[in-house]
Amino acid sequence: MKRFIAFIAILTIFISCNDDPTSVGSQLIPGGDYLDFQIVDSFIDTLEQNSYYFLDNIDLKRSSTILVGKNDDIESWMLMRFYMLFPDSVLAPLQVDSLNVLSTYIELRPNYIFGELNESFGFTVHRVFDAWTPSGFNKDSMSSLIYDPSDYSANMNITDTVITFDIDSDLVLDWIKRTYDLERPENHGIVFIPTPNSKRIFGFPGYDAYSTEFLPRLATVVEKPGVFVDTVFSIPFSDVHAVRGSIPIGNPENIILQGGLSTRGSIQFDVDDVPIHSIVNRATLQLFVDSLETVNGTIASDSVGVMIFKDNSLKTLLDSTVTQYLVRDSGAVYYEGEVTKLVQEWINGEDNQGFRIHLSDESRAVNKIAIKGSNTADPALRPRLKIIYSKKM
Repeated sequence: MKRFIAFIAILTIFISCNDDPTSVGSQLIPGGDYLDFQIVDSFIDTLEQNSYYFLDNIDLKRSSTILVGKNDDIESWMLMRFYMLFPDSVLAPLQVDSLNVLSTYIELRPNYIFGELNESFGFTVHRVFDAWTPSGFNKDSMSSLIYDPSDYSANMNITDTVITFDIDSDLVLDWIKRTYDLERPENHGIVFIPTPNSKRIFGFPGYDAYSTEFLPRLATVVEKPGVFVDTVFSIPFSDVHAVRGSIPIGNPENIILQGGLSTRGSIQFDVDDVPIHSIVNRATLQLFVDSLETVNGTIASDSVGVMIFKDNSLKTLLDSTVTQYLVRDSGAVYYEGEVTKLVQEWINGEDNQGFRIHLSDESRAVNKIAIKGSNTADPALRPRLKIIYSKKM
């Protein structure tokens, strides 16, 4: 905003001056170095534009929230391995069969929920036999994962604030014994699979979250008869989720962005009216929301990331490290922000392959945001690009 005010001030000075600078002004401004400020507005100047959305690959390995559940045409599986660190006071008697495992249970505390409040939700828990890593597991891996079809959970209690369930004690005991007996099967963790009738998706703090305070935890209650009863808590050291489903279908005028899957958008403007090698003083992009097709979870998507394509057909980016953000207004009517650096690339001579847009929370949520596209009937609701640029006269 300060830059824009500064621009207005400069423009006012130029307008208030005579067509030819005074003798004093002519000494201060070298010949041929006068600046000409211009504004291009895609709405006012009716710049040609086009848009669409597409299903893209997304890396979920560093997600701060891991998801499980099902809603409409998408479902998310969640994998987790617990770090079985036990004190010698527990391991020593366990190795000589003088320790009893009384119970084992898992506690999950949701930090995100997608879906209607009273809709059904459930999942089953299975022992995984496959080696996996967060960086190598994705939606294609869901069909090939090898796991025990038996459900290892029981006595499940689900609320919006905490989920608890018992987990098979023999499985947990296997994981504990693996820490000192490498002849035992390796700990590949468990997979959470939503039940077919689920209509909600729950999210939980992931291993890469900033705090371990609310991470899922496995409780193991052990007893050395006549000596002690103790509870040892274990937290995950590896986790990941993967989402699969169909690309969302809606109003053909809209660009639909959705996390998890992920669906992203492409918007291309004809900016040939801006002379090459001009200076882009400021460029802003405004995207209007179709509230009828927008569905947010308990944490709404508050920003949209914007990048530029190197090749639109291949979906490659000019520079995967340069992202500018559009912020949602207080009324959730539109997203708006500065895209100056990106537009300057085109004006510098880079081939204009258009913007790629995505939800900034796409790795940790499955929110669906409908954006009015380039063929929206009302021109005032189409994506709007404003460019303020200057060039030497």
